[in-house]
Amino acid sequence: MHRIIYTFLLCVSFFPTRAQYSITASIGVGTADAGAKDAGFLSGISITNYRSLTGGITFLQDISRSIKIGGALSFQQYIVKSEGGGGKGLFNGGDRIELDENDAYLFLGPVLDIRIFKFLYLDVGPSVGILLKGNERYGVGDPPAFSATDGAQRTTFQIGIALKHPIRIPHRWKIILSEGYN
Repeated sequence: MHRIIYTFLLCVSFFPTRAQYSITASIGVGTADAGAKDAGFLSGISITNYRSLTGGITFLQDISRSIKIGGALSFQQYIVKSEGGGGKGLFNGGDRIELDENDAYLFLGPVLDIRIFKFLYLDVGPSVGILLKGNERYGVGDPPAFSATDGAQRTTFQIGIALKHPIRIPHRWKIILSEGYN
């Protein structure tokens, strides 16, 4: 798989274009979407999604005036805490449960950047994520007796989509406001 990605990125860098390229570094804050708060037998569970750090580097090469392709390397962290229970139909007949999850992934993948309007761009790209840090604890009982678990996925796949609005500042630099969903 690594050979395919490296070959793709190498081929992209040799396209005959006007030699226009961009390198973007980003940092931001995101949250994990842990799902519905009322999910049938989990109706007594409250789920809290904490804000966590995201960041990355993107390289884009011009293909035409409105299309760029390239690659991205990004970091994403997911922090979720779930707690609740005590109801009769839940797990062991009324036990209280807690789950603390703090996972971090490094993602690598290609990116397609399309200009929609003069100052609005759409980025789309699939990527493969490798687990950097997986820290999960769960507890059952009242009070919960905690145990560590190794339940985080080692690799994961995501498709990202983002809207970007560049703001030009002097000396060929830009500040880019971006809203993304992966």
